[in-house]
Amino acid sequence: MKVVFQPFAYKRLGEIVAYLSEHIGERHAEDLAERIVHRTLELELNPRLGAVEHLIKDPDREYRRLIEGHYKIIYWITEQDVRIADIFDSRRDPSEMLGQ
Repeated sequence: MKVVFQPFAYKRLGEIVAYLSEHIGERHAEDLAERIVHRTLELELNPRLGAVEHLIKDPDREYRRLIEGHYKIIYWITEQDVRIADIFDSRRDPSEMLGQ
């Protein structure tokens, strides 16, 4: 199964990398981005690897999550692929997930 980053998730990953590059260092930011992307690739073989994300209510899809460090990788599964919806810093207010 293919993993596809939705535009919002891709944008969020870019924001995380930019913030960490400025405040902690470019190398740390790039390492984190690699770990996050690598973690999503695990979903190609096992799309149900992540737990159901109960904080997001949507009658049309079941959101799931993977954890990488302080970050939640929020995704849903279609018949064709796994869609990465958001990369969320779990130290933030949960109501901000998916731009809510």
